Amino acid sequence: MLPMITKVSYLAERPDFIPALAAGTLEQWSGLWPGRTLEWRIDRLRAHLNRRTLPIAWVIHDDSRVFGTAALRARDFEGLDHLTPWLGGVFVFPEFRGRGMGRTVCMTVESEAVRRGVTTLYLGTFDNRPWFESMGWRVFDQRTLRGRSCDVMQKPPQTSE
Repeated sequence: MLPMITKVSYLAERPDFIPALAAGTLEQWSGLWPGRTLEWRIDRLRAHLNRRTLPIAWVIHDDSRVFGTAALRARDFEGLDHLTPWLGGVFVFPEFRGRGMGRTVCMTVESEAVRRGVTTLYLGTFDNRPWFESMGWRVFDQRTLRGRSCDVMQKPPQTSE
């Protein structure tokens, strides 16, 4: 099997990936968004078609396939609007997990945060605490969001190694 050649781009450069990402993330997080439609999710992703102002999303992909995404957002957790910015929307399609793609796209977001002078970055996770801890994130709060327990994590962002 040939190695996969991946690149990370702004979602704004690859809006053609929005339908696939919308379907994948809607399925992944359907419990958080009961009754939401694919069109709703597409609109949410379109709001990330930025390069300078938040929210900004990135995609990891090859020439024709998208593997995952992550975003830098001003806000991402109800009731914690005073904390900013957030690493959010981290998603890799199940068939591509375990190949370092999530880590790569997260590091892209962190690098952008450093470039913007961010000293602390935040995220919320329902089920990936150990994975984020492996990248240096630390839990500083636990909350309930839409009826589910969520770890709120923080980290001084790092540049790519």
